[in-house]
Amino acid sequence: MAAVPSTLMPGTISDAVRHSYADHHNYACELETQTPSAFMRNGAGPAIMTFVPSGIVYTDSYDNGSGPVQVGDDYSGAAVLNFSNATSGLLTFDLPPKGNTASGLDPDHQSIPFSKYAQSYNSATKVLTVRFQLAFPHCTLPVNAIFHAG
Repeated sequence: MAAVPSTLMPGTISDAVRHSYADHHNYACELETQTPSAFMRNGAGPAIMTFVPSGIVYTDSYDNGSGPVQVGDDYSGAAVLNFSNATSGLLTFDLPPKGNTASGLDPDHQSIPFSKYAQSYNSATKVLTVRFQLAFPHCTLPVNAIFHAG
């Protein structure tokens, strides 16, 4: 496989929605409808990826006895994929998400665990395909993106 260029590459992230139900809570994690993004990775080191506003949304809906309640987090901006091994690590955003902290993740809510990272680069078409899964507490969100190097 040809080496992936160490330059910022524009591209698109595919949309995805996942739901789960546990303990009278409806959870949803989603990537908004196909959105623009950018990606850069130098060798086996960290990668940088961008997400548009409301790019990743995690919500928790439930009835608190007084009526329906919905809390949610909206992740967007630049994020770094910090690898703990070849296929997993933490996706860490520059800033905390907007919203009211539904995720129950780390105290600053800026990092989401990821796994199953894979990338493939076609040197003839200069297209990089990136795939991984984000592990929210109650749903796993697939991320599929295509970036263009030239």
